[in-house]
Amino acid sequence: MHVIDEYKSEISKIEGARRLIHAATRMVYESEDALAVNLLVQSANQVLTDLTAYYGIDDVLLDSSIVKAGQKENVRSLFKLHSNFVKHSDREPDSTLRIFDIGKFSEVGLFFAILRYRQFALQITTHMKFYLGYYLMRNPTHGQMEDTLSEDLAKLGATEANILKIRKFWAMSALKNSNYCTEKSADCSDVLEQIEQKV
Repeated sequence: MHVIDEYKSEISKIEGARRLIHAATRMVYESEDALAVNLLVQSANQVLTDLTAYYGIDDVLLDSSIVKAGQKENVRSLFKLHSNFVKHSDREPDSTLRIFDIGKFSEVGLFFAILRYRQFALQITTHMKFYLGYYLMRNPTHGQMEDTLSEDLAKLGATEANILKIRKFWAMSALKNSNYCTEKSADCSDVLEQIEQKV
């Protein structure tokens, strides 16, 4: 069995980061495993922070006034905590991971991944707009609402305490958006092609 017969296409680093961000947003809406979401988020952030360093661009988090002088490495280590846990199993096979609010941490990391992506692409995708609306509804002090919230969604954010209900509502809103569905189909085209060949 040949898993790789030929190269079907190529993607850039920035496209790879975009696809990781898109998958993570969909998993947040479905309340998927927070550790898995976090690994996707960290992978996207790693690509984008590496590109930032390569091109000599200020990082939206690490070089911002949010991070106090001398704390950059501590913040960087904190954001890599979960990916290092799965990455260094050969050196630390018996290590454990202290779980705090990894779901919240993943959502914050995804927010910064989108801001980093915008630095390079100079725009954001429909997936990212929906996520920013969701995130900023829950964390209004973390940025401007911009035009990502409809009046109905803003009211929901102000009154609804059940996070699962908010996520489901947001997912349904996204799935009704044709641009969102087109982006998802493009992201999943490799899988869809494989399924169609089997039928």
